[in-house]
Amino acid sequence: MPPRKTPLARTARLSRAAGLPRTEWKRKAVRDTGPSARTRKAVYERDGWCCVCCGTPVQDRPHSVGHRKRRSQGGPNDLSNLLTFLGLGTNPLDPDDHHARIDSRRDPSDEAKGYSLRSHQDPLLVPVLVGSVSGSRTQVWLSDDGRYLTADPEEAAA
Repeated sequence: MPPRKTPLARTARLSRAAGLPRTEWKRKAVRDTGPSARTRKAVYERDGWCCVCCGTPVQDRPHSVGHRKRRSQGGPNDLSNLLTFLGLGTNPLDPDDHHARIDSRRDPSDEAKGYSLRSHQDPLLVPVLVGSVSGSRTQVWLSDDGRYLTADPEEAAA
């Protein structure tokens, strides 16, 4: 097969057209449904560029932004629904891949700590235990404007 004259766009995927050689397949745009780069940066900054589970700094380590309430359950890309985790969410057997462990829901304490939510739960109303490197944990509520709240938003509104 001859080399391409122009590089294939990163967001393009080829779809098979009947009877055409591979080089003639149509390009089909890939739909990215995750948070924007701006939202990801806001999550990292709010979480202090540290994993919320253990408090370990994520710079120079595999890390990702994870949804507390899954997108398949109606979870939005709002700041209150996103957390910084170590790992890329691809290897649930890796003890350092917190994102994969939480997504697999194999540890019930992750749900109790607010890292994972069920479809009926509202991310604004469920607190999160944020860890630090020293091992201490702080219970906070996440706001959609990128802040940690130390008081229950339902009680504060009453």
